[in-house]
Amino acid sequence: MAGDKQFTKDIKAVSKGNAMFQGNRVQACSVTVKDNSIYFTGIVGAAMKNKVSYNYKLKMDKSTGDTLNSDCECPAGKGPHGTCKHLAAVLLMLQHFTETGSVVVDKSCTENLQLFHMPKATYHGVPVDAESIPSRKRPSDESLEDPRPAKFRKVSGYQDYVRSLLIDYCSMTSEDIALRYLFGKANIQVAAVDHYYTRIPVTEYWVDEANKITEADVG
Repeated sequence: MAGDKQFTKDIKAVSKGNAMFQGNRVQACSVTVKDNSIYFTGIVGAAMKNKVSYNYKLKMDKSTGDTLNSDCECPAGKGPHGTCKHLAAVLLMLQHFTETGSVVVDKSCTENLQLFHMPKATYHGVPVDAESIPSRKRPSDESLEDPRPAKFRKVSGYQDYVRSLLIDYCSMTSEDIALRYLFGKANIQVAAVDHYYTRIPVTEYWVDEANKITEADVG
């Protein structure tokens, strides 16, 4: 019964609280000792809903163990002398602790091992081609068809045209386009000998152009 002798009808909360205590519904309990009082705060899960919980507060006399104040977020546990089943479960948990030294508190969500981000299985093997990856949707002739118009398909010299266009664009803009890595690096020695029609050798041209770069251009 409550200390003020007013809520005697809530004696049923003790039996209901015992069922909650046995069902490990007390989820958390923090203790603070100050002067001659002991303060308890924590969380108790609802009896019928797993995703609902209530915060509780208790104040006890350090020397006698009497409950001085009690409060719970549920409608029946309104303070300063709440007598709901959630508070009864906490008091039974504290009584069990004083008698046995064992704390019966359910693990919180942060104490349990996280499972929803863990992979279902670890892959062991070598990389596979994209065409070999199983898929529910079977590839059709339309999905593998060249999207370009017919007149631009299999054009002689088209690959060389795209390569030259890409290299020139990257050299003029200094942008790093991933597509350029599909082409091999140029052979500098062959390029220097091949460009025999230029006014000066290609290597000298590169050196002259490099010397024209100022600190302002670099910045």
